[in-house]
Amino acid sequence: MKRYSLCPICGDESLHENHQYVLREFEGFKKQVEFHVSSCDSCGSETFTEKQATFNKRQMSDFYREADGLLTGRQIRCFREALGITQIAASKLFGGGKNAFTKYENGDVTQSVAMDKLIRTAYAIPAALEFLHQGCPDVAVVSYNASICEAVSTLFTETASLRLASQAMRKAKPGTIEMMVFQPDQKSNNAHWEISPAI
Repeated sequence: MKRYSLCPICGDESLHENHQYVLREFEGFKKQVEFHVSSCDSCGSETFTEKQATFNKRQMSDFYREADGLLTGRQIRCFREALGITQIAASKLFGGGKNAFTKYENGDVTQSVAMDKLIRTAYAIPAALEFLHQGCPDVAVVSYNASICEAVSTLFTETASLRLASQAMRKAKPGTIEMMVFQPDQKSNNAHWEISPAI
């Protein structure tokens, strides 16, 4: 235990920092979560310093992320370090603001489901990471002879578009080249992939 300061309740110099594990539950998900508290040996009261409160808040943030099937702050940091990029570079690459990954990894902000999937995809599929490094070019040329997985990952976008791209490549004749062009739709404010077989 770490001696901290005077107890704010009784005034005795008997305040110590304790690490406790508390069972938390959220929508059927259960886990022992570590909390830091300051306990007084004299009066038995428990209080939190600002530092402890921040730590406990971040612990609960990770607990809820894990319950929702999202990456925890530690997992995001491991993924980023495995990709060999800094927090600032990751924020530029994936978006979310210049301090996004600092906040994700510290547990101060929870990433969106879309961001979570993008991080996982970039980590699992090198071609998707390279596509992001290239600034997501508007036009991508893919050989039909390449594997469907490689082609789809090169043309990474939302799930529906990936499914359409995959279906189009299956219908194409062997040896042809498919030109995938991302086109904005001004009427509906949506966008889609236009597929033009090479001549």
